[in-house]
Amino acid sequence: LLAAAGALAAFYGSGLVLPGAQSIQWIPWACTGVALASDLRDAPVIARLPSVRLPFLARIVVIVGLAFFAFLQVTPLSANRLAKTAQTALTPASAERAVTAARGSTAADPGRATYWNDLGRALELVNDQAGARRAYLEATARSPYTPAFWWNVGRMHLFFARQGVEGAKGASYDAYQRALSASPRNPDTYDQLARAQLALGDVADSLASEQKAISLYPGDPRYYTVAADATRLQGDTPGSLEWLRRGVAATESNELRLTLARRLIEGRGETEARAVLREILRTEPGNAPAAELLKQIGG
Repeated sequence: LLAAAGALAAFYGSGLVLPGAQSIQWIPWACTGVALASDLRDAPVIARLPSVRLPFLARIVVIVGLAFFAFLQVTPLSANRLAKTAQTALTPASAERAVTAARGSTAADPGRATYWNDLGRALELVNDQAGARRAYLEATARSPYTPAFWWNVGRMHLFFARQGVEGAKGASYDAYQRALSASPRNPDTYDQLARAQLALGDVADSLASEQKAISLYPGDPRYYTVAADATRLQGDTPGSLEWLRRGVAATESNELRLTLARRLIEGRGETEARAVLREILRTEPGNAPAAELLKQIGG
């Protein structure tokens, strides 16, 4: 009986922590069966102990207690299933279904931050940015130490800042600062901040933020692209190309090589561009964009 109760607690404990974890639905039924069939007098494990038999009323109380505990899990389990449905439906084609499922999960279990975050993602797909912002704020209220939730809040404020909404720019930057406070050495947060600053015209600050991201983790080619764009917008084309070269050297990314080749061609650097494109095709012979670009410049 105790083993069944312990197994039930472990099963539901896991399910209430991880969305979609209720993948083995027979376990609680098996545990309930063990509990109902338990007879301590016949249990071989404790045959050496003095015979113990719970009074009839005590057994009824235990069964009722287990049934009550199982009943309490119905709502969280329903929310869990709805959250899984929402996550699998997060595509433009099934966005409305994702919204419905995500709303259901937050209504059934409003304490879970990840459910609110999924609702925000679903609402973005149906172009309800105001609703998405509210959902993301609900997620940060429940889990203020998760940087990704703050990134989403910052991105929503950025959307409204670009629409000219007063105060949205400051709110966006504040959200990214909250993400940095939650995880000061997270390079992706600096990258997200740099992208927002670049979109809002704060080019020098964007470059500084991206440099910080690169210093924390030099292996992500996306960081160098943003740094190069920020440098180019400051009128420093050679410096922009240098960021791309540094990125290629650090990451060996063919996508970054392709960007470098395009920028070189724009600046009349066809000779170096040919060498870069040939290197792409050496390591990735089926790269059609590189092959087409090389053909265009007579390579």
